Amino acid sequence: MEKLYKDRNWLNMQYIILKQSTPEIGKICDVSHVTIYNWLKKYNIYIRTLSEAMKISHNKPEYKKKMREANLGEKNPMFGRTGEECYLFGKFGKEHPAWKGNTNKRKNGQN
Repeated sequence: MEKLYKDRNWLNMQYIILKQSTPEIGKICDVSHVTIYNWLKKYNIYIRTLSEAMKISHNKPEYKKKMREANLGEKNPMFGRTGEECYLFGKFGKEHPAWKGNTNKRKNGQN
């Protein structure tokens, strides 16, 4: 039986028309995304830039749902908190949890 990704028309339909990613097509065909990428190149099918790929993936409903679940709701410690309610409000320098020490070194090595 011919492998689906070796059919130029099928591969073009999945990648260009249906806007599937190489990992998604690879999953359908039970092969690596690199295999799909190589066949796209072999058939001279236009390969999206990273920017184009990100725009497509970020508009898919499953991505939007995942981001909503990660960013909204009571799971997020920042949910609904503004100004002084925010646990980072007024924390600067050593008081801020992301503090990594003084990184402003002069050229001669002195602080």
